[in-house]
Amino acid sequence: MVNDDAPKIDDFQVKENPDITYVVGVENRAIAEALFLLCKSDYGPKTAEVHFCMVPDVWGRSLEIMAGFLSWVWRSTNLNRLIGRVPSYNRLCKKLAEAVGFRQFGVKKRAGTRRGVNFDLLLLDLRRPA
Repeated sequence: MVNDDAPKIDDFQVKENPDITYVVGVENRAIAEALFLLCKSDYGPKTAEVHFCMVPDVWGRSLEIMAGFLSWVWRSTNLNRLIGRVPSYNRLCKKLAEAVGFRQFGVKKRAGTRRGVNFDLLLLDLRRPA
């Protein structure tokens, strides 16, 4: 997410945090194509907030990559629910999330600013398949 509060790329440093699981998507041992973060959530036990980023070269395969990540989550973790926070201006991200089963359950109004304009965060969730 790019907003007015984000640090400059040159100033950004990843800090170790035991509440974040980093999952790197690669294919055929090639360079990373996607990065997923599973973060501790305030929405209860066995729930994680998910964030992701895919390199532009794989945008045409985003649905396939996201489905593969979700398959890994359900197979490899004890999580029962994923929460996604999507900026209201990011329609493609919302469309991708909904395509893999996420559904909106709320809105956090005026959560940030982008280019001087306030935006909302759409709250979406996905539950472990039965």
